[in-house]
Amino acid sequence: MATIKFRPVTQHDLQSFFNILKRNSLTPHDFLFDSRPYVTGTLDIINQLDNLIPPGKKILDLGCGSGLTSFLLSKNYQVQAVDVFESDSTQFHHNGKMAQQKLWNLLSKNKKNLKFNFFDGKNLNYPQSSFDLVFAHAVIEHVHPNKMKSILAEIKKVLKPGAYLVIARTPEQLALSELLIKSHDVRYSLKDLLNLFPKKDYLLISSAKTDFFPQIAPFPFAQKMINSLYPLTRLFDRILNHSPLKIFSHHHLLFFQKR
Repeated sequence: MATIKFRPVTQHDLQSFFNILKRNSLTPHDFLFDSRPYVTGTLDIINQLDNLIPPGKKILDLGCGSGLTSFLLSKNYQVQAVDVFESDSTQFHHNGKMAQQKLWNLLSKNKKNLKFNFFDGKNLNYPQSSFDLVFAHAVIEHVHPNKMKSILAEIKKVLKPGAYLVIARTPEQLALSELLIKSHDVRYSLKDLLNLFPKKDYLLISSAKTDFFPQIAPFPFAQKMINSLYPLTRLFDRILNHSPLKIFSHHHLLFFQKR
């Protein structure tokens, strides 16, 4: 029986997403996606999933936001994407919940393997052992402490035995970028983050740091500078994230397997 070949997500797929934004009278800047380091880093993280599960498997994109990661993941996988509606979320607080739903509808149009839903931030309305992988990209730091226990229990419930959990772009407590531009109220040391996922429940497959240099600037000129310097900073980013200085990198990237 022939296996389905993994097709890496590329800049072409990213441009397809931007074209859908345009048809919805939105721009990459509305979601801070005009950051070349941020969007390229997102492609890099998603393409690493090829090492965990083969194409066609079921993924839950938890906290999918605009739907960028869900749209890219759907190139190779069956994707269920969920998020809460936050009144102060980027762009959508101007237009309301219906605007977010409209964009999701455009992204999933003609895609049988991509479905979006709102949820209450506590309960994931999927049967036990539904997914081969839960993908949480820039999510954990936004979970309210009062809801953390509930959502972690829900993640454990919907994962199949032996399935995978990816925690991506969760900010580091000592991140240099956070000292320059405070963008998150909640940041985690590696120890504190690992304590959320106890060894009796999860096997840590790998732990890495990403994004040593600032990726997003508050002013257009500064963002253009960051984007133009990216080929150079990308090289140094890789070097620094394999050195003792990685404790000052912005984000954690963790791969777990459910026991």
